[in-house]
This record gives sequence, structure tokens and C-alpha cells, in this order.
Amino acid sequence: MQQLGFEILLNPSVTKADELRLSRQGRAMYRLFVGGRVVSNTELARIGRQYGARLWELRRALVPIGFCIDLIKSRGGVCFYRMRRLEESTFFADHRHNL
Repeated sequence: MQQLGFEILLNPSVTKADELRLSRQGRAMYRLFVGGRVVSNTELARIGRQYGARLWELRRALVPIGFCIDLIKSRGGVCFYRMRRLEESTFFADHRHNL
């Protein structure tokens, strides 16, 4: 299993039986964002139906290393996200107290 260099903590509601599967989903989602790539919610949904929860967990994990994931545009029900440095992140600016 590939190590990320940081830990993605799952939501407390995740059961022990689901931890390995959901951790894999979080790591797979992170790999999509590496290199500044724009990622759609369609791509995230292919990894996991509850991609929103994994996205929130990934955002929390990225903040200590200086990054966050921003919604950059939405068109016809498809949302596009990009990983950004904290100082550039509108999501972090709006939600810093919850992360």
C-alpha cells in the first residue's frame, strides 16, 4: 500500500468493517489531485458514491501540509475541483474553523 506522507482520518461514523475500503478511496482521490489536476465530481463518484465525505476528510488531511481542495466551477450538475495552497484556497478561507 502506497504511503502518502500524511494521514487521512476518516469520519468517526465510519465502521471498523469499512475503514480499509474508505481509506483506499481517500488515497485514490488524493492521487487524482496531484500535480494541480482539475478533477470532476464524476471522476470522484467512480471511486466512491459518498465522495463528498471522502473529499471533506481529504481537505482536513491536507490543511496541515498547506493545501486544500476548492470547487473551481460547476456546470450542468458537474463540479470541478482543484487542490490549491491554503493562501489561494477560497474553501479554506470560508471553512478554516471547521477544518
